[in-house]
Formats: sequence, C-alpha cells, structure tokens
Amino acid sequence: MADFVIRNMAGDEIHSVGDWFRYAPPKRAAFHWKDGRSAKELAKAWFLTGKPAIPVELKSILDTHTITRDFTPEWAIPEMVTKLDDFRGEGRNQDLGVLGVSAKEKVFISIEAKADEAFGDTVSANLNRAKEHSNVPARIEGLSKAIFGRPVDDRIGQFKHQLLTGLAGTLIEAKNQYAHCAVFVVHELISDSLDAIKLGQNATDFQTFFEDLTGVNSVKFGDGKLHEIKSVPGGEFVPAGIPVCFGKIKTQIRI
Repeated sequence: MADFVIRNMAGDEIHSVGDWFRYAPPKRAAFHWKDGRSAKELAKAWFLTGKPAIPVELKSILDTHTITRDFTPEWAIPEMVTKLDDFRGEGRNQDLGVLGVSAKEKVFISIEAKADEAFGDTVSANLNRAKEHSNVPARIEGLSKAIFGRPVDDRIGQFKHQLLTGLAGTLIEAKNQYAHCAVFVVHELISDSLDAIKLGQNATDFQTFFEDLTGVNSVKFGDGKLHEIKSVPGGEFVPAGIPVCFGKIKTQIRI
C-alpha cells in the first residue's frame, strides 16, 4: 500500500504520535491525551508500524462490504471539524476523517474513537438545556428530520446526540469531498481497566440508534461488519442519495 498523509486541518503533516498531539490535540488537550484513553490510543493505532498505516481492524470491516472493499486511504485528518448548518457555533468534531478510494468508489470515513467514554448526552438533554433564543433546537430538529425523516419525538429524544451529529457530519463531509459513499465507524479501544457497565451502555446506545434508523432489530450492529443504509431522507445540509455504511471495530490494548 502506498504511503498516505495524515495532517491537521491547517495542512501540517503528522509523522508520529507526538506530532498528532502537537498538531491536532483533542479538546482539553493533555487531560484527554493519556495512555488507555481514546484520543491517544487512536493515534497509536494509526502509527502502529512507525508510519501512517490503516489499522487492520478498520481494513477488515471495510472488506466486509462491496462498496468499501480494497479501500486505500489518500489522507486522514484528526479532529476534523465539519459544519452541520449555517448556524453559528461548533460543528461536528470527528476524531478522524479519512478520504480514500475502494475498488469501486471514492469513500469518506468518519472515525469515532471510544474507550469507555459515553456518546455524550441524549438529544432531549441537549434540547432541554438550550438557552432562550439559542439555535440548538432548530439545529437538532433539522438533523432529526434529515436523518430519521421526522421531528424529535420521545424515542429520538432518548438517542445520544453524538450519534445523531456523527452520522449527519459524516454524510455532509462525504458530500463536501465528492465521495460516493459515507462510512461511520466507532473504534473501541479496549483494555482490562475499562468500566464494563459503561461499555455495555455504549453498545446499547449504538444498537438502539441504528435499529430505529434501519427498522431492523434482528441484527447485532456491533458484529464486525458494515451495514448499509441506501440513503437517509436528507435536508438542506445533510444530503440524500449517498449510501452510508456503519459499524464498530475493537482493538485490545495494553497499558
């Protein structure tokens, strides 16, 4: 496989785990940059050989689907920010955005790295704490309609906000990069020191979100395979018509 570039959004190239922290640190920087936690372990996974290399777990799951099989990365950007709409405020912060080509298509991949960190608050919690005159409710309603085809209801309200924005940001960035397919992957970086209850809750949150989205409750969506949604309803910013695949991978780490 030919070498590819890992860089930050400003174009600074990243040649090591140390460079990753120097040029693309996570929020709260050193507080989140620790052995055993997702930000640093994700960087290690991409520099396992001493130079940029796609983790074997990611390659394996991509090879389970015809659209993404034989994927070759062109570039990867840690802490990649994608605007979700025209409102002011933060966009979708992707732990790693990756652009490349498969045997068939141009593909954009968004990686959400997790140790036992949660997927954030629920959609309802984000709505309830929105300040007066905030754009948050309008943003969330727009994303809900674009992804699920309906406004926020009691069920959508219980989903994790990070999964909603994560999938929306993946599709928007795929459109921005003129990709033919979008892929949303949760990369779990597992060690013996993690909280089993938190890991179980993350698995449930992931499962229930995609059960509702696909209408399928007979599949375990963390089964190491990519699952495809032909298209979401779409909206003003979230594109319809782009196939989106999703799945989970796991890497066992030692601290």
